[in-house]
Amino acid sequence: MKTMKTRTVATLATVLLLALFGCQSESPTEPSTGGGGGTTTPPTSDITITLTAANTAPLAGSSVLITAKATSAGSNVVNGTAIEFATTFGTFIETSDVYALRTTASGAATVTLTSAEVGTAVVTARLGAVSKSITVNFRVDGGVGPQITSVVPNSGPPSGNQIVTINGSGFKAPVRVFFGSKEATIVSATETQIKAVTPSVNLAASDEFLEVDVKVVAEAGTATEASGTLAKGYRYELEILTPSLTHVSPASGPNEGNTRISIIGSGFQSPVKVFFGAGATQVELDVVSVTFGQIQAITPPASGIGASFLNSSVSLRVLNLASNKEATLESAFRYGPKIEITGVSPSIGSHLGGQRVTIFGFGFDDPVLVSLAGVPAQVIRVSGTEVIVLSGGLQNCDSSGGSGSAGEVVVTNLEQPSGTGTATISSAYGYQVTTKILGVSPLPLVEGGGASVVINDPGTGSVKFTVGGKTVFPAPASAPQPSGATTFTFTVPTGLVFDTDDTCTSAGGVAGSIEITTDFEVGFENILTGCKTSINVPIAPLNPTCVTDPTATSTPATGTTIDFGSQAAAAGPTLVPKVFLITNIGGVNLTVNTPLVTGDFIVSGPATPAVIGPGQSVQFNVTFDPTVVGPATGTLTIPTTGGDFDWDLTGNGT
Repeated sequence: MKTMKTRTVATLATVLLLALFGCQSESPTEPSTGGGGGTTTPPTSDITITLTAANTAPLAGSSVLITAKATSAGSNVVNGTAIEFATTFGTFIETSDVYALRTTASGAATVTLTSAEVGTAVVTARLGAVSKSITVNFRVDGGVGPQITSVVPNSGPPSGNQIVTINGSGFKAPVRVFFGSKEATIVSATETQIKAVTPSVNLAASDEFLEVDVKVVAEAGTATEASGTLAKGYRYELEILTPSLTHVSPASGPNEGNTRISIIGSGFQSPVKVFFGAGATQVELDVVSVTFGQIQAITPPASGIGASFLNSSVSLRVLNLASNKEATLESAFRYGPKIEITGVSPSIGSHLGGQRVTIFGFGFDDPVLVSLAGVPAQVIRVSGTEVIVLSGGLQNCDSSGGSGSAGEVVVTNLEQPSGTGTATISSAYGYQVTTKILGVSPLPLVEGGGASVVINDPGTGSVKFTVGGKTVFPAPASAPQPSGATTFTFTVPTGLVFDTDDTCTSAGGVAGSIEITTDFEVGFENILTGCKTSINVPIAPLNPTCVTDPTATSTPATGTTIDFGSQAAAAGPTLVPKVFLITNIGGVNLTVNTPLVTGDFIVSGPATPAVIGPGQSVQFNVTFDPTVVGPATGTLTIPTTGGDFDWDLTGNGT
């Protein structure tokens, strides 16, 4: 895995990720990754999330507090339950990113959204499989209200007396500036920049820092007075800070090391040192960057000088060198194989695809290829320990409507050499074929009449039906919905071959049988995917007719042996052929099909199939043409709609 990598592809993928809610650790059964966070995820079948924003139309450059309230069966979820937040625009102050993981207290978890630009953010909170979204519009207040984009520097001592620069717009004189509830002294001001001296604050004895809002009041004291606020825009902090650790992300990585991790907490003060392990087994990490709430560092190899962390969890220690203050987080990071899949959630999804699946493990390195049960999946987000994908759809799936057997899940790191960057876990994901016929009406259907068929999960694309083997297409108004129940209508085809029963007499006085309601297969197929399903339903004939079966006789009688006598071998066929006559003795037309002959015998006659009316006959001639000396045998079959006629043929070659 590379130490530094430009994540252009990942940045573009974030947009899609957030549209589908790109979050972390969404499964209640996700393997523990350590870190001491202590978060829990309750069952989601009875979870309800209420999502609110302190201001749904904040000014660009300001921030807004988002609160997710989660209940289970009407009661607050337990404290420490993890709720995932994601935004399509702006970033969260707590993580400086587009996603954040926050835990509940009294059922509520909060996160602060900010944006320096004008735009619309869709913020989503997710707990397990339950999610809720809210829209926040960062706006320009018509150029009237002030907008704060930044405060530089954004931290300083509790004693105040620090000159800061407040950048933004709309700072129309006269202006006033407040840090929390205390007013600052203005040094200079323009409509886009204010220099002010911070006031002092009193920190509680147990506190080392205090974050306050910065507010600018423009045209102070006039009828058009307006204000703008940057939430938590400035932090008062002691010169000597004690670090505090909450978690590490990602919380696992390959034994080879070189994983870039984010150490999340507070009170970090450059310069710092970061260590894995304790005592004689301590190994120092390379520190990339330090802010008050986050340290970026690179993991060392699990094995080597002073280290023996192979396939094990390690503690993490952060030391602020200036104050000699430190903090330790037990089981903060776990080393594992270079790439390995440890779990997949959920383990089953619809054959239509589009299921959001999280793959847990180690050593994932964007870009990756993923397949679920042999079907390529769309990769949404990749971290060292998680890959989030959308399942692909099945092609040519059967009509059982049940669950298919679970198949392999494969993840391949594309930028690692062949054979070293692929992980496989067997029987980890299966597809459930959910396309099926829910109902057919009216029953029985009537030949040439209308039919209404309800299909569950028909999928996208064109569809077709078959009725008794005849293809029909639904009415144009029957536009399919990809999932759920869709009703299709079409006309039942005519010309179906019905079963017959009960004796009747035709207009010509010929006895026959009447057509009766018959079961036919009604089949559905998605033309795009080839997925299909079927059901047998009764169909009634529109105008039952008296059906008579064709009957026929033959000369010579069927089943007899016909002897052609002796004939010189290789001298050509007999001069006088044997005549075979088929006569229609029924009251309806008879179809005579092509004769079949074997051995050294030749048949000739009219073109077939030949249709003959009642009382008519058709004649076939057969000659003998032996190819060798000695006895010869063969057969003749003349198939008709009134039955097949068969003869054994003999002769002798001389």
